Amino acid sequence: MTERHKILWVSKRATQYLTPFASYLDDRAPGIAVLQVYGTRSGLNPYEDSGFGVVVDWHVGDLPGEVLVADWRSLPGVVASIVRFRPTAVVVFGWAGVLEFVAVLAGRLARQRVFLFSDSQETRERKGLRSALGGVRRRFFYRWVDDALAVGAKSAQFHAFNGLPDKAVHRFGFPVPEKFFSVRSDRQTLRTEARERIGASDDEFIVTQVGKLTSRKRAHDLCEAVEVVNERGTSCRALLIGDGPLRGEIESRYGGLAIVTGFVEHPDVPEMMIAADAAALCSETEPFGVVLAEAAVLGLPTLASTAVGACGDTESPAERERNAIEFDVGDVMRLADEIERLATDPGLVQRMAAESDAIGARYSFGALAQDLIQVLETRRR
Repeated sequence: MTERHKILWVSKRATQYLTPFASYLDDRAPGIAVLQVYGTRSGLNPYEDSGFGVVVDWHVGDLPGEVLVADWRSLPGVVASIVRFRPTAVVVFGWAGVLEFVAVLAGRLARQRVFLFSDSQETRERKGLRSALGGVRRRFFYRWVDDALAVGAKSAQFHAFNGLPDKAVHRFGFPVPEKFFSVRSDRQTLRTEARERIGASDDEFIVTQVGKLTSRKRAHDLCEAVEVVNERGTSCRALLIGDGPLRGEIESRYGGLAIVTGFVEHPDVPEMMIAADAAALCSETEPFGVVLAEAAVLGLPTLASTAVGACGDTESPAERERNAIEFDVGDVMRLADEIERLATDPGLVQRMAAESDAIGARYSFGALAQDLIQVLETRRR
């Protein structure tokens, strides 16, 4: 079969989300061939994550399709492979690194359409020489970009802020690994099993947050809100899936109100998340927050701080007043109020869960492959 679209897929490093999706496109999406190029083997191979304090394996190193690593020693061979591949489109992830600049420039020189995939959301010009120079570099980079794939409303605003016209900004989903969809199909049985593993009863209301236990993620806000809800007489606990420097402090301060799992390999995360009734993300900075897309796939109502890029209007994984409740960063009392409202209103939880089900369907590899083909077949701006 002749491929209609040959995509040069360029990123600084492999990730557990985008690398399997690129391999899916190359192996299973009709009419698409993908050549993946990364700037480091980190992510393709196991590496030590200082935030979790463990060796992390994203299990992406044995995926189908050609994968190249463009360090300085291998660069000539990578360039030769790209020339042989003859891409019809270049998809670049991020804009801050040398590899991304080289890829975009190469795409322009070859007169191929260049797409930027970025979850950035900052739309303020910061003060200081370093920020000013970064802004100049970013705007220069955007002059070479034809189109952008925006993951959520705040990402779309970022691309518009940097000069892309509306017709060049395509709303796109963030690919959620297929394991989440298999758990979704058997959620009731797996929910019961997960609650047994963490020692939670069926009638407790559980709110989960997934990620490193650092000050930036503000998991302590969720724990404090849960404490307030219990003081008001409603049984509720936080399920923190992750590890980090604040783990000891959280366990000491909140005791049994906070169930801390420690580090969980990503393929096992959905079978832990499914124990929850809702998912929260309390971060003080969060360009996107893919865990909310994962929560939507699992049919969970979501609570997100205003700093979370994944929470927005339509075409976001966490849509305000649909499957998401938004609160100001650090507003523990508002968060407690909303958790209490969910915990005491099963009908509201069911309605928001149904909305999450509908929204989550957008983030399957198959659905996003069709979306990408549609974008590739739109006219260049």
